[in-house]
Formats: sequence, C-alpha cells, structure tokens
Amino acid sequence: YSEDNKIVFAQEFYPEEKILNNIVILEQNIDKTVLYKITAETAHYQDNTWILYKPTIFKLNPQGTGIEEAITLSKKEYDFKERPEDILTTDMELSYQPFKKLLHRIAGFKGGSPEIVRRLAIELYHNISFLFTNIVLLLLGLPAGLRSRQASLLKGLAVALLIGFTYYALDAFAYSLGKIGFFAPFVGGFLANIIFFFLGGWLLFRTTYN
Repeated sequence: YSEDNKIVFAQEFYPEEKILNNIVILEQNIDKTVLYKITAETAHYQDNTWILYKPTIFKLNPQGTGIEEAITLSKKEYDFKERPEDILTTDMELSYQPFKKLLHRIAGFKGGSPEIVRRLAIELYHNISFLFTNIVLLLLGLPAGLRSRQASLLKGLAVALLIGFTYYALDAFAYSLGKIGFFAPFVGGFLANIIFFFLGGWLLFRTTYN
C-alpha cells in the first residue's frame, strides 16, 4: 500500500539500482473502488522522482468493472511518495517497524483507507504494549510467589508457565480481533496488559492484606 489510496505491486525490486520491475498500480477512491490501473515494465527512482517506463494507463468506469479508456506512453513521471528506502521498510513485517515509521504511515494514510489505518494503529499499540509485558507478568506472578514461599521449584515453574501461556494466548486473541476490526486498535493492542494488570493488582492486594 502507498499513500493517496494507491496499491502498488512489483515483481522485482533492486534497492541499489532503485528499480522496480513489472509493476501494477491500482488507484482507488476512499470507497476502495479502483479508478485507474497502471502497468509498466520498469520504474526507476531518479532525482527524487519515480519514472515509469512504457506505462499503460487504464481508466476504469465508475463501478471499477470495465475500461473506459487506455493510453500507452514511452515514459511518465509518477507521484509515488515512497522512496526506495521506504519500500525496504514497508517490506518488513509491520510488527518490526519502528514507532516513528508507524506514526508516519498512519498520518500518511489518514483520510484514505480505514482498513490500512486500523492495521497500522493496532501494530503501534501492540508494540507499545509489549514494552510493559514484563512488568505486568511480574505483577501477576508476585501473589503466587508470596502465597507459596515454601512451594517446590517444580510448582513455581508450572505456575510461571501457566501465567505466561495464558497471557500470550489472550494477547494473540485480542490482537487478531483487533486486526479484523472486532476490537478498536487500542483495545486489541492493550487488552491482555489491562486484564493482567488489574488481575495482578487485585491478587497482590488480597495476598498482602491477608
């Protein structure tokens, strides 16, 4: 996905040469109706501009189901905002993209496809939530440790594994529902931490005052 409601496919990408081969670009409106389809043999990034070579531009009807007009050119400058280095980052799994990059892409896609914004937002919230995972698990594990100071090492290990498995299962469940739009991005990203934080605080309170 690119900004301005574009979807860009390329069969090959050569970062050092700044070249994309066998390209298909779909330009759509906010309702995801494809208005233009552009094919090109090659795109080359030169002087901060992408140049399409031998592009064919298809103008589709308002329903996006048929071609109203087609034109082939020898080359054409194209308003594709992503630079080659941006494409490399975009090709990474969203989970591994830095916060700054995710924020930039969310800002770029606002007013465009809500689905893309939701996907990017839940990745951002989930990455932030992950920073607090150890604290939340420690908070939940403390009551179990205080209750069973004389417990065997094996029992302690079993409790730790159960807590960890339950947390990551709940986190994966909420994250998946957030990606499909069942939960808001913030809820999908933070639900496991919120539940375990309050559960751990409540158990710690009971254990301490008992």
